[in-house]
Amino acid sequence: MSHPIQCMLLAAGLLGPAAAALAQVSLPAVGITAKRSDDALPRVDVATVCPGYGEQLTQGLEMPAVEAPVEMVVLFRLEAGEVKQPMLRGGPWDYRHQSARQVRVAMHRVEGCHSDEQANQRFAFLLRVLPEAQGGTQTAALAPDAPQLLALRSER
Repeated sequence: MSHPIQCMLLAAGLLGPAAAALAQVSLPAVGITAKRSDDALPRVDVATVCPGYGEQLTQGLEMPAVEAPVEMVVLFRLEAGEVKQPMLRGGPWDYRHQSARQVRVAMHRVEGCHSDEQANQRFAFLLRVLPEAQGGTQTAALAPDAPQLLALRSER
């Protein structure tokens, strides 16, 4: 038998069962999508899991003085009742950069937090820094549809 014929017979012998198996199994394509929990917007019910966070934070936080009000969003994770990965978003970059360390340290000192066992344990609230004559530093809850919160989604 010639060499090309042997190759064709060998290929047909090897491919024949595989081709037959492929022809028998014809399943429709299935699209699978998954959403990471990180894709969810942070929760705004900080006071329910960290009662007194605002008072604790503003008492232990010395922010650089401002001439005009500055608003920044504070984001953090809650793990086993401890604040993890606090960070700032929004506000003037230079001011945010200047005050980020103080906010991180103060957030790590917040006590009394507890997990409510929901899957999403990312939280956000508004930190307002006002001129001293107007009251200094304040915290405020965000509405679930607050523009500052929705802007976080576009930053990804």
